[in-house]
Amino acid sequence: MIRLYHGTTTEAYYSILKNGFCHKEVVWTCSDSNMLYFYSDELIAKEFELDEQEAINKCFEMALKSAAFSAAVTNSTYSDLYVFEFLINEEYRHIIKMDCSMKKSSDCCVCIEANLLKKLTHNIYCAPEHYTPRLAIFYLSLLEQDYLPELNLSRFEKIMMESLIPLSLDLFQSELTDFFSELNIILLHENVCINELNSSGYLEQGVQGKEREYEMKKSGESKRQEDAEGFNSYEIKLEM
Repeated sequence: MIRLYHGTTTEAYYSILKNGFCHKEVVWTCSDSNMLYFYSDELIAKEFELDEQEAINKCFEMALKSAAFSAAVTNSTYSDLYVFEFLINEEYRHIIKMDCSMKKSSDCCVCIEANLLKKLTHNIYCAPEHYTPRLAIFYLSLLEQDYLPELNLSRFEKIMMESLIPLSLDLFQSELTDFFSELNIILLHENVCINELNSSGYLEQGVQGKEREYEMKKSGESKRQEDAEGFNSYEIKLEM
């Protein structure tokens, strides 16, 4: 059995539950909107010379870190992150492709066509309060700029990104890794598929409640932007 891990933001998580894994928007400019990207426990174990459980823990850590970076890029206002864990039987190994989206391909990442995922069972985990929007500038400063979309940054934010010294970023990166490796996560759903969740009353109530909270946050943000002169306005979008 192959274990695959995909980390995502709160906004994207509820979008997946409501609309499935197929999506038009992508976080990284190099990504294919028809694919979903994962960390593979097999490849992680090989790359870092880990045993099975250590590889699983490392996959969770890297998926959470990826979700946090996505949260910074998409200007997420929520602190919770989510991880989808797919358990792929050997008979479906052929649907797994190597991730070649970057010039320097990752030895730990794979991808699967999004439309093939809707009937595959998976586990869903929540990592409460694992992202801090106030630290978004640090997350963005750690990313490779080649694959970032155009960010609507203020002049001050751009100056700060250019001014952050490597020592500060190294410390932030180290603390981030230590924090995510603690794996304070909660199993929300076990052995489910999106089709099942789409038909459940729990999903409808959960999505509607989160959408109301999301709209309230967006409304409050818009009001604050109207009151503040000289700041850039932006629109938060549900993205994968």
